[in-house]
Amino acid sequence: MNEPDGIAEVFDETIRTTASAVSNARMIAARRREQQFAQQRVRGEQETRMLQARAAAERAGALSELAVVNQREWWETASPQDVERAWQTAQQWRDREPAAARAAVTLRAEHQQRTGVDLSDGVRAESELVREVELASFPDPAVAAIRTPPPRPPQARQVRSGVSRGVEPERQR
Repeated sequence: MNEPDGIAEVFDETIRTTASAVSNARMIAARRREQQFAQQRVRGEQETRMLQARAAAERAGALSELAVVNQREWWETASPQDVERAWQTAQQWRDREPAAARAAVTLRAEHQQRTGVDLSDGVRAESELVREVELASFPDPAVAAIRTPPPRPPQARQVRSGVSRGVEPERQR
């Protein structure tokens, strides 16, 4: 008969202890992930609130800047820079804010009546200028290849007898 030597009991106890430790480690890792997700959510909510507050402040600033375009007194004291700034603000906000769209209409009509110049023409000219600068700064490789002639190959030097001696690079002029 075999008497138990206790190895099986020790082995079983070791397995239970290991399983318990693995279970505890998984629970701790799960709690850490939960905490990280909660912190990320809180940070995201704070960031969202900050962005919303910033957007609201920008909107309020733009609307207060544009509120004066309906006042005759403003037009009589406004400098060209004031009109330009108001026009740019109206253009920037017109698609998101109906009051800015109305201010753009007022600015355009009033400016054209007072000066004979349509503000939209200036915007078109400005957008064409911006496009030209963009093309000059970031040229399309295909267009640049067409506009830029290829480099000339090096010229062979001629010896008196008409035999070439080798290739020399093109001299700078």
